[in-house]
Parts: sequence; C-alpha cells; structure tokens
Amino acid sequence: MALALRPLAAGVALTAAAASFAQVPDVVAHVDLRITYYVQPGGDGRLQAWDSLGRLSTVGLQFFLEPGLEAFFSQRFDVPTGSSDTSQVDEMYVEDPGYWRFGKQALPFGNGAILNDRAMGVRLHTKFSGAGIPLVVAGCDELPGRQEGLIGRLGSKVGFSFALGRHFGIDVGSLAILRLPTEFKSRGEGYRQALGGDYAAKLGIWRIELEAAWFDRGHTAADPDLVVTDLRARLSPNVAKSFELAWSRDWKDGSDFYSASGQFQVAPATWIEPRVRMKGGRTLDFALTVHVRL
Repeated sequence: MALALRPLAAGVALTAAAASFAQVPDVVAHVDLRITYYVQPGGDGRLQAWDSLGRLSTVGLQFFLEPGLEAFFSQRFDVPTGSSDTSQVDEMYVEDPGYWRFGKQALPFGNGAILNDRAMGVRLHTKFSGAGIPLVVAGCDELPGRQEGLIGRLGSKVGFSFALGRHFGIDVGSLAILRLPTEFKSRGEGYRQALGGDYAAKLGIWRIELEAAWFDRGHTAADPDLVVTDLRARLSPNVAKSFELAWSRDWKDGSDFYSASGQFQVAPATWIEPRVRMKGGRTLDFALTVHVRL
C-alpha cells in the first residue's frame, strides 16, 4: 500500500505543479534552522543540525495555488545516523487547508511533545457530532517497518488523541522528552496503540501545556508499555524572549525528567536557545541552539 501511495503522491505533486505553472502561484520560502552545540556530562561537545528534542533543521517552499489549494515541500539539512526515516524529505503534501491534506506530513497527536511522527498519508478535517468539536483524522501507510494505520485528535484547547496500527512513536522527535537524542527507535520497533489527552491555556504572560499518553502493544522487547506525562510552563514577557520549565515522567519505571530552557532573539529571525535537562538528580545533557526561522 505504501508503494502505491508514493506514485500517487508524485502524481498529485505533478498535477499541482502543472496547476502552478498555469496560474503562476505565489511562493514563500521557509527556513527552520537549528544548529546546536550539544554535550553530555563527561563527554565531548559536538555540532549537529537538530536540537536535543529531535527537532530537525529544514528548508522548504510553500505554494499558494488555485483555487485555494496549497502545496508544501521541505527538506532536511541532515538526518541522525540510525534514524527510522532516512529520507531527506521532511514533509511533502498538497492540501485544501482546513479540509484535507495528502502526502508526507506530521501526524496529528496531542501537541507534539510526546509523539511527533511523520508519514505518508491522507488527513481529513471535520467536526464531531453537532457540537462542532474539531476532529482531525489521518490514515498513514509508510515503508515497511514504519507507521501504518489511523491516528487523530479530537478537540481544540482540550484534546483527545489516538493511534491504532503499527510502528507509531519511532521518529527522531517522538518520545524525545524521555531519552537522549541518540536513543530513538529503529524501523520495525514502535507501538500498535496509543491514547492521549492534552490541554493548553494562556494565563497572562504564562502559557501552560499538559499532555499525557499511554503506549501499548509494542512490537519488540525494546518497546515496553509506557504511560507518559509532560507539563510545561512558558513565560513570555515579550516577543523577543521567553523562558520554559518542563517536567516529564515515565510512570512505568518512575523516571522523572526536568528541563529549563530559554529563547532570546539576537537578530531578525534569529534566536539563541539554551536548554539543560536532568534525569532525577543528575544532569542529562546541555544544548545551545542557534535557531533561524523564516
């Protein structure tokens, strides 16, 4: 099925390209560059093109087509060795915003702090029942050993998420709050089932985010059942700086992870982002990221 989706995706992309030449679409370039100096206690520091939470550096183009369609393509600067997704393509899709999206994309689950997978699929936006509650559902089918099944989120400020299928939670950015950047899962690992809930609220200059998720029916012995929570409090005095404190917990083995980070604008579209993480009472790692976002 995944092999069938890829030629279809290419056909859709070509169709969108043909439409773009006919209509001369507006094109916007996007840059999300995260050059990070990363070090662990007792180890040597290194430079890498992703931060300590597995967020990769990308560059992309967004096309505004007719009638109201959009297309997006982004490429990664680098991919961590051993990643389950070795493609240089981060996202590549065509969409009617607010209705559907087709192609490789970020899968909808919570606020992205716990599960942050990307896969080839079809996403639909709709309303649940007569209450008008937003519902986003995606069917995905990647290469063998990668994500396959249904995944979605119901709600707005308060959300409920689910994933049913195979190999969820294996991408570099997934479960990164519980591990080192080199400890991500491999192709063929992951979970068949995940359920989650999330909540976000703004309290003055504070933003509070809470997410919880349960992962079940792992594919290998390296995928034990997980119950994970993540609580974040972000203080933003102004647009040029912010501070964040976070507490994440693996309730199955009782591990607590703490982090403190900041974001300081030093030039147009450029921020310095220090982050220190601890596991229990010991320092896990330190990262200093130069983040350019256009």
